[in-house]
Amino acid sequence: METKPALRGDVGGRRLQDELLVDILDHAPDAIGIVELVSAPRNKYVFLYVNAAFEPLYTANKREVIGADVSEFFTTRAVPGDLQKTLLLMAEGKPFTNTRTFTRADGSTVWLEVSYRPILAEDQPVRWIFIARDVTAKKLLQDRATQLSIAVEEGNDLVAISVADFDAGAGNHIWRFAYVNEAFTRTTGYRPDEIIGKSFVEIMPPGTRTDAFMGIRNRLFSGEAVREEIKFVHKDGRIGIFVANIKPIADPITQQFNSIVTIFRDVTEERLYEARLQYEAEHDPLTGLHNRRYFERMLGDSVSMEQPATAQHALIFLDLDGFKEVNDRLGHEAGDEVLKAAASAFGYCITATDVLVRWGGDEFAALLFHCPIQSAERVAQRMLEELRRTPGRHWVTASVGVSAALPGEPPAVSIKRADRGAYAAKNAGGDRVVVLSE
Repeated sequence: METKPALRGDVGGRRLQDELLVDILDHAPDAIGIVELVSAPRNKYVFLYVNAAFEPLYTANKREVIGADVSEFFTTRAVPGDLQKTLLLMAEGKPFTNTRTFTRADGSTVWLEVSYRPILAEDQPVRWIFIARDVTAKKLLQDRATQLSIAVEEGNDLVAISVADFDAGAGNHIWRFAYVNEAFTRTTGYRPDEIIGKSFVEIMPPGTRTDAFMGIRNRLFSGEAVREEIKFVHKDGRIGIFVANIKPIADPITQQFNSIVTIFRDVTEERLYEARLQYEAEHDPLTGLHNRRYFERMLGDSVSMEQPATAQHALIFLDLDGFKEVNDRLGHEAGDEVLKAAASAFGYCITATDVLVRWGGDEFAALLFHCPIQSAERVAQRMLEELRRTPGRHWVTASVGVSAALPGEPPAVSIKRADRGAYAAKNAGGDRVVVLSE
């Protein structure tokens, strides 16, 4: 039968207290040990007592540990030099705590937080009590947090933490920046003290639809992660485009989603490049007008089956008269000037919602939305008049065909009818408008 060591002398009523104390220590969740300084034949610390939690933590048999030299037990398992540092601290006789790695008998390594306290009593050997706790999980979390912090600060993505603040004036909660990383400052130009406390809306471009942002806010408050493309005004006035991945964080006590973490990826250059490609794909480089490809797409949309039967759109097809002679006599530069002058003259006669394109060569086309055929004919006549008075046009005129773009009609059919009108006008001598209804 194992005899539990007495921590005090077996005098009077102390024996019962000692047994109760040992019982408490035995059932403690942390590993607890008591070591005693033995002076002969040399100074060494030996295990006097270890509790039940000591065995699984250190993977050491309790019977083998009791009476063993601490140095023999720890030397091969602790970080080199760690034991000597601990012994030196113990020699000072003051309580201390340290955190160390320890390799157990099964080869696994754990992080231990160990607190040492001297047991000072007259006429008693020098004893120390130590309490060891496995803090491996805590240490790993700390290390991970440190690594994440480095990654956040050193990474290229913009990271921000925002908290919900009730705005009495607006009558609702808004998100205000509470933290931004170095990449955010580097990209947007805002120092932390210039951006913290501001809301997303405050640095969005003028005219941004805040109602759409309110929809995002409601989704976040419900716990839904959101991915949106948004625009920010940089400190220098430039507008940046970002893909924002926003994740709401629940308060551990209230479980309300009152904070969010946002990772912004700067896609400004990508979007500008895409816009440039789109522009080049749908615009004529000489006149700056849209091109045939764009015209056909817009016409197809306008006469789709979704349009009401009463919708009236009109087409105007224009073919310059005498353009070849200008090119042949004065050269291509003069011809280019004629094309640009014609584009300006025709564009002057249509509304901002209509579409004017350079069809190709010396041909132009216009799509007039919600315009009866009679009104379209008047627009075509104004185009001819504007072209006639355009300075430096080298005496070119135009043959113009006008037709309706009928609902449900294939775009190619509508275009062909307007083209036939322009062909008929040219055969009749040019500088005139021909309307074809069929």
